Amino acid sequence: MKLLYWLLSAAMILSLVGCASYFKRKECEKTNWFQHGQNVAMNGQNLENDTFLNECHKVEAEISESQLDLGYKKGRSNYCEPETAHRTGKNGDPFVASMCDGHNLRLLRKAHHEGILAYCQPENGEPAGASGKSYKKVCPRNLETRFLQEFNKGRKKYLSAEIDASERQIGDIEQEIRGIERHLQRKTYELTALGGSRGKTVQRSRRVGSGPDAIMVQDTVTVQEDEVTKNRRAQISSDIHNLESQIRNKRSQQSQIHENLRKLRSEMLAL
Repeated sequence: MKLLYWLLSAAMILSLVGCASYFKRKECEKTNWFQHGQNVAMNGQNLENDTFLNECHKVEAEISESQLDLGYKKGRSNYCEPETAHRTGKNGDPFVASMCDGHNLRLLRKAHHEGILAYCQPENGEPAGASGKSYKKVCPRNLETRFLQEFNKGRKKYLSAEIDASERQIGDIEQEIRGIERHLQRKTYELTALGGSRGKTVQRSRRVGSGPDAIMVQDTVTVQEDEVTKNRRAQISSDIHNLESQIRNKRSQQSQIHENLRKLRSEMLAL
């Protein structure tokens, strides 16, 4: 029975890993790689540091490297325009000058600084904080104090909403776990009802001798399971193992949410 559990466990793990890789590969192969490369560059990132691209390489997905390269070059060219540098600053993001070697960096830095000055106005602080986007420490000192006062007001609203959502999610998962546990309990009862071994021992009576000297003798006989019962036992055992795995996965999800919730509450207290 233990060997069966191990085999079922290994098969299920391989199946889950295989499914995850399959869906990731499909996601990668549906990607517009020109657009993706352009987006990576417009975010001021290098391709080798792009998480999604690395995940696609890991699952050996088919990637149009030529389109990716063309898109990245196009995005990089756009990123190094003064209008983009200004917009980057106005969004509260730092400007990555190393992306723009060979361009007029003085002009680009000036445009970015003007965007930063627009971003760092006090009236922009609260909506920026409520958006969920973290502060990138881009504001000049003479603007940062007042900006952060308003930013933190919005950030508190965002954190409060995230905390409420996380608590609801934990509760929803707990309800799912209870439903699975009830199903597990029913399956455990079914397995118990089949008996604890592959064969069961019964007492059978037989008559020995004849006439007035005949006696009744009790024999102990082991009756083997029929094939239907044996298959049923294996199926129930598999179901139990699967349900136990589901519960572990749900508990793992809860743990991750609890950890994120702890961080959210800690940040809220620090504001």
